[in-house]
Amino acid sequence: MSSENNRIGNRALVSFLVLPLVFLTVALLGGLRISAEHAFVFVAPPLITLLLAVLLMLLFVRGGLIRFQRWVANDRPPLTNVSHIWMLFTLFFASAQAFNLVLPERGILHWLFSFFLLWTLWNNQFSSFGGTISSHRLTPADSCAALPCFSGLRFSSNTCCSQVFIVRMADG
Repeated sequence: MSSENNRIGNRALVSFLVLPLVFLTVALLGGLRISAEHAFVFVAPPLITLLLAVLLMLLFVRGGLIRFQRWVANDRPPLTNVSHIWMLFTLFFASAQAFNLVLPERGILHWLFSFFLLWTLWNNQFSSFGGTISSHRLTPADSCAALPCFSGLRFSSNTCCSQVFIVRMADG
């Protein structure tokens, strides 16, 4: 019985504390730059990164990686619903800041990379998900933990991340 209590406690710790803190850290540090005077400057994400983050969140929902019915429901305690909404909120802004990190700050390369990222995410909205991740047995914490490995919603069976993910799904 102690092993089951540890599992529940660890899952709650990851779900309610660790993952939101990781996403919040990425969201806050993603816009941090160091100026020529060695001062910290926070750069707000451009509008294109917010649009890319919206498309990425829609892609997660469309691909079944995030299911709102399992995250926010009437039968869950209010604190759990608030925690899951907070996790989605921090995931959105962490995604926006991740795009902010990989895009050049200005110039033609900024617009080229923005266009190609926008084009890729837009085309993925309408593609078929034949090899999607089966997330019917995933909890919100499992879904968020899988995001860095499977942000493209497809994986080959020989990668390290996919093997860990398959083992996690088999454990249930």
